[in-house]
Amino acid sequence: MSGLDATERPDAHTALVRTRVGKAVVAVLVIVMSVWIVGPNIPASPVRDKVDVVWSPAVNAGFEQNWSVFSPNPRAQALEVVAVAEFGDGTTTEWTLPELGQTIGAYRSYRWRKWQERIRLDSNARYWDSSAAWIARDVARGDELPVSVRLIRRWRDIKPLTANGIVDTKVNEFEFHVWGRVDG
Repeated sequence: MSGLDATERPDAHTALVRTRVGKAVVAVLVIVMSVWIVGPNIPASPVRDKVDVVWSPAVNAGFEQNWSVFSPNPRAQALEVVAVAEFGDGTTTEWTLPELGQTIGAYRSYRWRKWQERIRLDSNARYWDSSAAWIARDVARGDELPVSVRLIRRWRDIKPLTANGIVDTKVNEFEFHVWGRVDG
């Protein structure tokens, strides 16, 4: 026998969805989710800037995908954030983003690259001290923490390939934060 037997009652969810109110709620949810998924992905424009408040909950929930890495406007710079930790004896070690495996690790690497992209911005200065302190704990030699950690942003301009495929660009470097251990 297929379908519902005349004596069977549908569960509460199914019964609700079959009502006029239930169908309206589902329709509204489908429309809202469609706007939240499509809206943040439309190209940047003055019109989009005026209505982007409509899908700000979607952006906060992580539905937005930034397609700016693709043509016609790919990123013009290669970015990197490194930290140089100095220990009490004067030795230093350079911390870079973790190298993770190519399969599952690729997803974790992406998160690190996003962190790197954002931590370097002056608008995120409130995170610099805690990031440097975390790095200090990460590079600690047993119980010995470094006395300082310097956060450094590096970047180089990405130029079109030449005829022989060689592009030589200068690597720029700027120290944007120094964390110092507070003993006490």
